[in-house]
Amino acid sequence: MVPRGRAPANLEPSRMLRYVTAGTGSPRLSLARAGACHIALVEGEGLLFDCGPGATLRLFQGGFCSQSVGHVFLTHHHYDHMADLGHFALTRWDHTPHPEPLHVYGPPGTAGIARTLFGPQGVYWADSRIRTEHPMGRGIFAARGGTPPRPKPDVRAHDVAHGLAAEGTGWRVLAGPASHAQPIAECYSYRLDVPERSIVYSGDTGVCPEMVDFARGADTLVHMCCFFDDALERLGMVSSVAGPSLAGRVAAGAGVRKLVLTHPQSEEMDTPEGIRRAIADAARHFDGEIFFAEDLMEV
Repeated sequence: MVPRGRAPANLEPSRMLRYVTAGTGSPRLSLARAGACHIALVEGEGLLFDCGPGATLRLFQGGFCSQSVGHVFLTHHHYDHMADLGHFALTRWDHTPHPEPLHVYGPPGTAGIARTLFGPQGVYWADSRIRTEHPMGRGIFAARGGTPPRPKPDVRAHDVAHGLAAEGTGWRVLAGPASHAQPIAECYSYRLDVPERSIVYSGDTGVCPEMVDFARGADTLVHMCCFFDDALERLGMVSSVAGPSLAGRVAAGAGVRKLVLTHPQSEEMDTPEGIRRAIADAARHFDGEIFFAEDLMEV
């Protein structure tokens, strides 16, 4: 793992990083919280972590250009983390005359989901044929500055294992452990390394000792916090989802500087009083900075 303050090997220096919790919600519907979706900008190059319901509109609201995003990293295949993938990919393609391919990474099954959505005879196959072959679609394409022939959406999905998922100029993303829906479906966390900072996004997870090592030396840990600890014990879900105490213990064990709690599912937690209580519960285990994420909050 990368010690705090040291640039990861083989990364170029001086890459500016912004990380924004664009969508911080859960399956519980909320006008204040879109589905899980975080965006990192490395000197303008966009990396998207999860793409839950409402992500595309929330990113637009925050002034983020979908065309700047070339890489999407899915933590797992629950709908609240990936339901907006079709909307995002098609918006990015439809409003750019000649877009670059969109790369999507995730646990096993990710490539199959992309084929089902965007491949021949897939969910959006008729839509892409209308927009590329019908005179109406060709006319709109020309009005937006395109020159024929118009290519169909180019979504390149990759099933990845733990370890290096993708890298670019000045950044790399590692896929790591999470404990959530196994053994039915694999679930990941992700670590983004740039020379000046490392940020770990837990995805959805319960007790997962390996995450402490995965996050060690990172500057910031963005960790799931969906129910209070007593509710998790009562419901028997401590191995699958997290409360504030677990998030605090992971942050302390990893030695991060900042802990960002996200993904509240309990209505009790998602109130001003509940947020204060969650932060206080996490602070019993972690003495660094603690924040509770809001949509479009930069961390």
